[in-house]
Amino acid sequence: MPSGGDAVARGKPSWPARGAAALLALAAIGGCGSGSVPGTTAPPGASASAAPGTATANPTAADALSGYFSALDAHDAAAARGYLSPEFLRGFGSPAAFDGWVANYLSLRDLGVRAPQAPAATTAGQFPGYRDLVVYPVSYQAVVKQPSANEVTGRLERFVLLGRTSPSGPWLVLDVATSP
Repeated sequence: MPSGGDAVARGKPSWPARGAAALLALAAIGGCGSGSVPGTTAPPGASASAAPGTATANPTAADALSGYFSALDAHDAAAARGYLSPEFLRGFGSPAAFDGWVANYLSLRDLGVRAPQAPAATTAGQFPGYRDLVVYPVSYQAVVKQPSANEVTGRLERFVLLGRTSPSGPWLVLDVATSP
């Protein structure tokens, strides 16, 4: 999270599955399917017609994931915030703190997105009001300006939890963790 993963240092829990996972912010990963990042692959199930940045542009979780990564790849923190659940964004403390977190990343390369997974059975109770939860495993090579406990230069793996509030609602990033 902001300032080098303060939430982890305070011991703030993330959604559990197969052990305890500390809540971590997702590094600003390169644009899925945008063709701008070497080795980038679109998430399985992404719609070819989705235009990032609008609620109707993410009819699938894969579209939301792709739009979020594309916004981060462009260092467009405002657009990236549009893909976050209000609860996850609050974890940064403020929109300005999220913007600073995005700006800390110099580059992200070789994004890989694997097939989605079902979250742990206990996860749904931690996200009241959200449904259709899905986890996407992602990996990438990051370079940061100021390394910290959770924001480092190197190959990283994260698990992105997405959900929505209704069958026709937009998919949102609910959490990001180091284990499923």
